[in-house]
Amino acid sequence: NYMQNPRGAAIPGALGLGQSMATNIFNAFFLFSFLTPMAFALLSDIYSGRYKSLIAGLVYTMEQGFRGDQYVQKKPQLLRHKNGEHVIVDGTRTLQLLYNLYYWFTNIAALSTIVTTFLEKEVDFWAAYALCTVCLCVSIVILIVFAGRIVKVEPQGNNLPMAIKVGLCATRSGWKLDHSKQSYQTVHHGATVPWSDKFVDELKRGLMACRVIVSYLIFYLCVNQMFNNLVSQAGQMNLHGVPNDMIQAFSGVACILIGPVIQYLYSFLAKRRIAFGPIARIGVAFVFCGGAMAYAAGVQKLIYNTKPCYDRPRACPASEDGRLPNDINVWVQIPVYFVLAVGEIFGFVTASEYAYSKAPPDMKTIVQALVQLTACVGSALGMALSPVAKDPDVLVMYACIAGVMVLAAVLFYWRFEKYDKIDEEMNQMDFQETVESAR
Repeated sequence: NYMQNPRGAAIPGALGLGQSMATNIFNAFFLFSFLTPMAFALLSDIYSGRYKSLIAGLVYTMEQGFRGDQYVQKKPQLLRHKNGEHVIVDGTRTLQLLYNLYYWFTNIAALSTIVTTFLEKEVDFWAAYALCTVCLCVSIVILIVFAGRIVKVEPQGNNLPMAIKVGLCATRSGWKLDHSKQSYQTVHHGATVPWSDKFVDELKRGLMACRVIVSYLIFYLCVNQMFNNLVSQAGQMNLHGVPNDMIQAFSGVACILIGPVIQYLYSFLAKRRIAFGPIARIGVAFVFCGGAMAYAAGVQKLIYNTKPCYDRPRACPASEDGRLPNDINVWVQIPVYFVLAVGEIFGFVTASEYAYSKAPPDMKTIVQALVQLTACVGSALGMALSPVAKDPDVLVMYACIAGVMVLAAVLFYWRFEKYDKIDEEMNQMDFQETVESAR
């Protein structure tokens, strides 16, 4: 709103740049904000550690890895409850619960957008920005006050150069990482390398996670619509006194309501030994995001079929200088956010969990940063599409994104479904390391 609409218009605004330019600038901001964590990730894993980096900048990537550090993974253990019931404590499922709880609480915090949108409408934009600044300051104070109760994993050195050397060795040995292992090099080439077989196995696992994460490009393009074009879409309908950029808060409401249901689904399937691995969950996320974009296209079609301005909302003489929207209730847009919420829970949570659990111990933040780098490229795609993010072309844009997202879901599952079959085997590498250290 701040960028798209002029001051004094029916919809709150300040700069009056229009929907296409506002979308382009917003995606540029996302691109920059998702690109910068890569440098901080290198600094965190090599020098400062995740806690100090988080305090210095509240960088999202640091927080992702820092959150995972708070749970020290152990091999599955059999415990007995007071009532005599025996249960297995599984490190992988505990980490999954941890990330789901984090996302649930994040969406509770996201309900603050309801307050900021009313501040923007009734006071001014400065009041909304001031509230966000105060919240960030409170977060820093909390991290400092509870520093003594936080698990801090100190950096163990820079393994990135060694990982590059492993890659170069693999290219000289038939483009196979297994051929770069110390055991293979000793037997077949009589050479000694400074890394262990275990380091190569960890690197292979991390590269598998990177391949999965890079597949999120179109997913991020879909989710980003919630923060720009879907806000503009709401402004084209009857708002009944509700700020148009408050409607997106229903994504948080949906996540709060649906999150526990999905966590129960995970437990239900696990108790019955029904496999629902991370690749399957990500595939489901992609399908739901595609469905949300298809519904958004349907809503846009309804807007264009409605008077007074049809496919030129608030831009025809009958709109009385933009004061009258097309005669359709804004609440028809709500299902978009509920469908997107399901995709977000399956997609975002699984990406963070997968990146953390599969990355080598000393490269976890770097792999997490790749998640944000993928979001960065998704924002770049949004910038490329910004020229068509205007009436009446935006309808075709929604439909095309929906089709590409569903196609990407099919191709993703076809390409990576085999990873679910070896997921437990990959997770056991951490447990084996714990046992070897104990010996």
